[in-house]
Amino acid sequence: MGRLDTKIVELGDDFSLRVPTNSTCAWLDEGRWQCGDPDEIFQCYFRHEIAPPSDPPTHPLVHAQRCLDIMRRWLEEHGAIGGIDERRTISGGIMHGITEDTDSGEVHRAARWGIATGFSHGTLFFRMTLSALAENWDHPSVPRLIEHFATQAVAGIGTESLFTEGLGLRDLRIDGPVVVSVPATWSVRQDEDRIIATGADGLPTLIADLSYTDDEAVLRAMSEAGPAQNFAEMAEVGLRAATALARTLAVVVNSIDRSEYGAIIAGEIDAPGAADQQLV
Repeated sequence: MGRLDTKIVELGDDFSLRVPTNSTCAWLDEGRWQCGDPDEIFQCYFRHEIAPPSDPPTHPLVHAQRCLDIMRRWLEEHGAIGGIDERRTISGGIMHGITEDTDSGEVHRAARWGIATGFSHGTLFFRMTLSALAENWDHPSVPRLIEHFATQAVAGIGTESLFTEGLGLRDLRIDGPVVVSVPATWSVRQDEDRIIATGADGLPTLIADLSYTDDEAVLRAMSEAGPAQNFAEMAEVGLRAATALARTLAVVVNSIDRSEYGAIIAGEIDAPGAADQQLV
């Protein structure tokens, strides 16, 4: 099954998407677009909306999950074929399911994706739907189209800062329970185990990752900090360990600040091509 030939189409509202090269696309109404093949066998529908925050507002990732839960209930009510797939993304998640509907006596089958990106002031929710008559669902192009749009959903929908400028902050999952927040207008991508977030004008850049290490300097700092006698002492032990570790770093340490379960070391490091970089 070869890779589809694709092209990038600008959908408006700063959205861009890859679709099959032979697709013809059109704007339907505000926030909705449609693309189809020349033989009119398949139709693709795209829609975006900004879901308001909860009342009272909560964390951006919770906002995103609320939209995904709503879509899951909709898919369940419409009898999703073959189950429902949900996966996490950096700032939200993706929901996928296949449904069947009857319209004017014809049975249509549709593969549906919902992509939720949470912000402090709401959720950007993008829907993709690949639809065809049920009798055409065995067409050899169907698996390739589903794979293409599933990959597109994971890669993310290209959008620029103008559409997100009023959405506040965006949470980024780094690893496990570790989350950092950046302005909603920043672009975000994943590079192997690192999350890279860049300001709307290309600066500044945040590079975040999480590692568990048995580095000798870390082990010495932990030993110097001593054990925690109970859970309440963990933050104090973490601060002592951070203070000990900071003395071994080849950076200019600007501050060591307490956090809920330890401390944050902030400093500066020289790097090629950058006048100044912050290390946190």
